[in-house]
Parts: sequence; C-alpha cells; structure tokens
Amino acid sequence: MAAFDLSNLGSQGSENYTIEVLDLGQDESGTIVPALRGRGARSCADWIVVPSEVKISAGSSSSVEMSIWCPVVASGAYYSLLRVTTAPTIAGEEDMTVAVRPSIGVTLEVKTSRPAPSHLEPKALLYLPASGERKPALLLKVKNTGVWKEPVEGDILIYDRPGQFPVRASTPYEDSGNPFEVYPGMTLDLRCPLRRTLEQGTHRVSVRLSLNEKRQARRNFDLEVSGTGIVAARAGAKSELDIDLSVESELIEVSVPPGGRRIVPIKMRNDGERVIRVSAQATRARMEPSGMLTYPGEDQDEAMDWLTVSQENFELEPKRSATVRAQVTVPNEGVSRLPSIGVVRLRAETLAGQINDEWASGGEFPVVIVVQDPKASKAALEIASLRLVRPSSGQNPTAAVLLVKNTGDEVARVFGGILFKRTNGQEIARMEIGSFQPELILPRSEREFRMPLGPLDAGKFLVQAELGILGSQASKQSAQIAFESVTTTSFELR
Repeated sequence: MAAFDLSNLGSQGSENYTIEVLDLGQDESGTIVPALRGRGARSCADWIVVPSEVKISAGSSSSVEMSIWCPVVASGAYYSLLRVTTAPTIAGEEDMTVAVRPSIGVTLEVKTSRPAPSHLEPKALLYLPASGERKPALLLKVKNTGVWKEPVEGDILIYDRPGQFPVRASTPYEDSGNPFEVYPGMTLDLRCPLRRTLEQGTHRVSVRLSLNEKRQARRNFDLEVSGTGIVAARAGAKSELDIDLSVESELIEVSVPPGGRRIVPIKMRNDGERVIRVSAQATRARMEPSGMLTYPGEDQDEAMDWLTVSQENFELEPKRSATVRAQVTVPNEGVSRLPSIGVVRLRAETLAGQINDEWASGGEFPVVIVVQDPKASKAALEIASLRLVRPSSGQNPTAAVLLVKNTGDEVARVFGGILFKRTNGQEIARMEIGSFQPELILPRSEREFRMPLGPLDAGKFLVQAELGILGSQASKQSAQIAFESVTTTSFELR
C-alpha cells in the first residue's frame, strides 16, 4: 500500500479531481509525456489500483491511497504516470461555458530487488556544422535497452586519422547540472558541442557511455565530412566491446624513492578470434570531478620525463597474452613532485577486414599509474562542500552536489552515500556511492557526486552525506544541509 497527498490551495468551495494511471513516455528532448498503453517505458500502470475521483474542500488536503500489485517474476524497474486533473463542472444548457482544466503529473517508479544490468545503446550520430551563433556539434541518439532509468554520461572521441590522439566531446547536462536521463525503451537526442569545425575527410568517432558496475557501452561510427551540411555517420558493426582485449589491472600504485627506478608490468590477453595490433604510449593525465580521465592538450600527447614503455607497437595473436613493461624513473629532486599520475594508453585495433588502410574496429584501454614516495602520506578524505543546485533564484533545488577531495598521496577507495529526507525523518531517496566497488579518487584530486532531488511539495527537507575510505573507520566524513521548499508541486484553483 502506498499514498500521496493532494492539496486544494483554493480559497472557496470544493473541487473534484480525476486521477488517471498512464504509461510514461519521453520525447527526444527528454521531456516526460503521457504515452499510449504499450508505447512508453516499462509500464506498471496495470499494477496500480487508485480511486478514479476524489473531492477536496478549499484549503484542505487528502491522502490518496493506492495499491500496487507487483508480479513475482518482475525484474528491474517499472514506471507509470499519475495524472491528476480538475473534474469539469457541467453547466446549464443556456449557460454553457468552456472550463480550463489544470493538471499535474507525478512519475511513479516501482523497483524490484532482483538485480538487472544496465544497457545504453548509441543508435545514430549526426554532424551538425556551425550555424549562426551555434557552434558545431554532434547529435547523438541514445536508446535505453535495459530495465532501469539511466543517466547518460560519457564522451565522444574523434580521430582525424588512424593512430592520432583524438579530440574529445562530452555528453551534455541539464540546466540543473544533472545528466539527462532516459527511461527503458525510450530514445534521447543529445547535442554534444565541439570545440572546432571538423575538417573535410573521414573521421572515426568512438562513443563511450558509462554504465553501472564500471561497464561501458561503446560504439564506433565512420563520419565522412565533405561539405557544409548535416552529415549522418555510418555505424560500425558491433555496438559494445569491439575489441576482446582484457587488461589485468586498470590502476597500478608504485612506491619509488628519489633517484629510484621501477619496472611496472602491464599484462593483457587477446580473448578474441582475430589478431590485434596494440600500440602503447605514456602520457600525463588528470581526473575530472566526474571521475573521467582527461589528457592535457586533448588532441596531442605530452612528453613524459619519468614514465616510458618498452614496446610501443606489437601484434597480439588470438588467445595469447603479452606484457608491456612501463619504466618509472624518479630524479633525485623528484620528491617534491610526487605523487605523479600518468597513463599508459593502450590503443588496439583488429587487423581483419582492413582494405586499403580503411578503418578497423578499435578501442582504447588506459592504465593509470600512480607514483608516490615511500614516505608519502596516506589517503585522506575531505568533504569540501555540499550544496544545492537551483535552476534560478527563488526556485526549489533540483540537485544536491557533493564535492570530495583526497588530500593525501595515495589513491582513496571511497564508499558511502547521500540521503534525502524530510526533517521529520521520512526518507525520500538515497544514492549509494561505491556500493558495487569503491569509487576511486586519485591523490590530490577531487570527485563530484550529484543526486537529483525531483519535484518537491511544501515542507522542510534535509540532505545528508557520509563517506569513508575502505578499511579506515577513522576516515569517515559527514555533512548535511537543510532547506525549506519555496514552491509546491500541488496546484491552486481560484
């Protein structure tokens, strides 16, 4: 049994309200809309029993109870849209009037306890050249083929030619600062701005979308730019995991004293059926607050003076393993510069199917190497801020943003969560951080975690955050922020 409160904020008389349970749809811009039965997201509309009409006096509220009957075989998440509308008053035949019927919609989500994988699929890609004041962009069409509502976060790598470091574009965010979300079975169009106009010729575009449990959805596109108009890219043959290359470790920490040298083995295996050409190159890197790695210069490499690799190019036969040896050399005066963060970028492409140097299926596998002094300080967690994001002054917050810093010299493996509740203790939502495996914060770096708050009714609320480092009870940090809603999701009739 569940319930929601409905308020009549009018000043006189009583009003009748009709309640409908609809399938939840989503247009290509991400706006939630009603959908025809069977045409929206995974629907729980048939499971819900709710009064079709309620009557509420002016200035009063009513708790509307509803029953939810969830099938035993249900798995994942299911959605519906509750639409509440003022019931029309029938006037006399000689005094016929047309009434405006204001309505509100409430999204209902039913989650089951059964685990279910996430899956976002990049479906299509368009290149939009600059037009007027609008910068050039890529229009990415993304479909959620999984069973959960998913945020769309990731990046797009654009290669002008094979072997070149790419130009990077990011997926956009809503005005609230939250990523766009796509419901199961729905498709979104995302405009991803570019820093410059693409030159004429063939470009390889690799779309990488982050999923839960540290997985990625990946798809390659071939983009032929030959003029000034809109260009549709040709999709690659495989939509995920183009290269069956497994790397033993994505993060390696090594202690090296000033004047010291260490060899760091990076082991990999070709689990596929085709020969893979692998190139390895060392570059500097930094971790963005979102947790994604970026490289200085984006489209050009930066020379390394302390990290080199033994093999820069080699071929790896199917079902065979190989080891790339990275050498870390710290100068005598290097103690003041530690910790240092570098990346060995393993770029792989299949050799099968290449004709006249055409593009092959490819992927990139970064291995982060953190070099620290043996006397370095332990990882140390600091909650730098917990703030609310509002679309504009005077409006309710739409998200809570937690900024966390690792002030130590070792990698911090972080877990915890953000809790959103009323001040009377009623829990509204919870966001787990590092529940599957700890989130990583590199030394002297920071991470940002965003929690959508959703529509708010009148009341007082509290956002609480608590984080800690795995294996260190003393490292736990907490913060909270209280606020009172300034608007209400209820509607007023006059």
